[in-house]
Amino acid sequence: MRDPREERSTIMRTFDVRATYTLSKRVSVLSDDYEIDALEDGSASVNTDKTRWEDAYTEDHYTVCELLEKLSEILKEKLHEIPYNSSKAIELRRMLSDCYGWSVDEYSYEEA
Repeated sequence: MRDPREERSTIMRTFDVRATYTLSKRVSVLSDDYEIDALEDGSASVNTDKTRWEDAYTEDHYTVCELLEKLSEILKEKLHEIPYNSSKAIELRRMLSDCYGWSVDEYSYEEA
């Protein structure tokens, strides 16, 4: 018996899809945006309740969208160095195309 899928004669079609990824990364940041709280026993505690973590992160690190922009710049430079129809150029153009069109739906920065 033949597989019914083998008899299907459909053509390739283009479909619009939405790709959604949830990414996270744990990094160290430097910040002087905190308070020192004195405790009853005479010791002190660092209070980061009002720390602006986004500012601390973006001071020394790239966001994912910024990384995609940097990658696209590098890919454009590399494409000028290799033959247009080479397999490497085809791969780089595909990568470059995938760098565009991303949007940030939501983001957060919090103390880990």
